[in-house]
Amino acid sequence: MTSNTADSGRTVFITGAGRGLGQALAVLSLHRGWVRTDMGGERAMVAARHSANGLKRTIDGASMADSGSFYAYDGKQVAW
Repeated sequence: MTSNTADSGRTVFITGAGRGLGQALAVLSLHRGWVRTDMGGERAMVAARHSANGLKRTIDGASMADSGSFYAYDGKQVAW
């Protein structure tokens, strides 16, 4: 991953913890949103906890049908 990709807030996450290596994994692109942090600043629209909780819900609910999709922290699919 390049720093340019990291700066844009896009992260690749592989879901499949606890599965054997021989099984298929779903791969998602995730957008954490504009998060209120030192980097995002106080004007950012999303609290860090809200972003993290939303990403966790999205990851936990992912299936193989979602593989290759891009989702925002709020669970909405992002066109790309």
